Amino acid sequence: QWYQRRVRGRVRRPAQLSLPQQLKALSSLYLNMILILVLFSTVLTLSLQSDLKIISTLSETTSTGAPPCARTCTGVALWSSTGDRKWKDSGYFPGRAFMDLDIRHCDFVSTPVVTATVTSEIVALCPPVTNRALSRTWFSVYTAEDVRAGTLRSKRCDVHC
Repeated sequence: QWYQRRVRGRVRRPAQLSLPQQLKALSSLYLNMILILVLFSTVLTLSLQSDLKIISTLSETTSTGAPPCARTCTGVALWSSTGDRKWKDSGYFPGRAFMDLDIRHCDFVSTPVVTATVTSEIVALCPPVTNRALSRTWFSVYTAEDVRAGTLRSKRCDVHC
């Protein structure tokens, strides 16, 4: 058990521990409890400090008939993504690169308003992006400047949305 200590093959109980050993064990326990309390308080404080006010919507109800609501969903698409969700060169807009982003886990009931930016994991400048083909479950970002997908990968440009 947690309160038992092994010393030279024997199990010593807390009563058999010296006073400094008991204080060390208690201080470690209290330190862990304080860290958990601080973490919990921080999360609770941050969640209570956010404020969201809907000024207007495209329509007063969604296509499903639900009243207007707001949901905040955030994520990062990494420069190192593979498969369909990686930086690719556009055939539709020559010279531009794009990335498809999956947002189905956000469970939007209608097409959301999306803001996306691109930042680098290293000291490099990434080009601005624009959203295209937005839906409830996915959208694409295209570079606003002529840049190749390989350049975005070498600069480690992640998409934050």
